[in-house]
Amino acid sequence: CKIINTVILDNNVQNLFLVGYKDGGYVAICGSDRVVRVYDMFTQKLIRRFSNGHSREITDICFSVNGKRILSSSLDCTIRVYDMSTGRCISWLLFDSAVLSMAI
Repeated sequence: CKIINTVILDNNVQNLFLVGYKDGGYVAICGSDRVVRVYDMFTQKLIRRFSNGHSREITDICFSVNGKRILSSSLDCTIRVYDMSTGRCISWLLFDSAVLSMAI
């Protein structure tokens, strides 16, 4: 293995999650700061930052099958759906209890 890039986050960010979308060459990272960052693995640049939405820690993230959306679940009992092209939250779902994991 070879390190291709180093991502430096704020020192207060803990409990990192990482998920990739191989067809688009993206990787999403989130942590205790409740921010989802999406990086382009080819250019090694931050392409999206989703920071509005969750009021508690994010528990999981996943890409839609076509890579056009990214979903995040949280201890705030919600799933947020973000649009990759606009960077906006386009929908959210509220549950009776925290969503701890997701799969598409």
